[in-house]
Amino acid sequence: MYKFLSAIQVDFKLANYSPQNSGHDVVVKTLADRKNIALSSSGNFVAQVAARKLRILGIASPEKLKWSTAKTLQQQGVGVIFANWYGVMVPPLFTESDTTNFIRLLDVLQKSKGWTKTLEENYWSPGYLGQKEFLAHLDQQLVETQEILSQLGFQSSS
Repeated sequence: MYKFLSAIQVDFKLANYSPQNSGHDVVVKTLADRKNIALSSSGNFVAQVAARKLRILGIASPEKLKWSTAKTLQQQGVGVIFANWYGVMVPPLFTESDTTNFIRLLDVLQKSKGWTKTLEENYWSPGYLGQKEFLAHLDQQLVETQEILSQLGFQSSS
């Protein structure tokens, strides 16, 4: 939220952030209180947008969504791209060989017809990163998060 508000030059201190436990909760809260705007994965909003109960103001992705005519934030002059991500972790009992085999399995499965169908059915965007790319992405996000926390006045404990 900080990135978005900063990009549109709104003081984050003027916002009332209300964290929710799930995308479903975000939608319910937004429908219940007309003062709210919602930030969440786009797939959470498909049904309500289709029913014209919610309107998309912008998409924080590099491309437009297949299911919507809404413009991206970048198309509207707001330089914010942000994606939700999920990591797949293995327990410490996995051997190095087990971990390598599991990563190979994920590399293959993410290209499968079944996974492609799952992405489409849930209105998800493909965004698979292999292990090295994912670790590099986490490193970059850690730096960015530390910068944001610093701008918000939080001191680093490192």
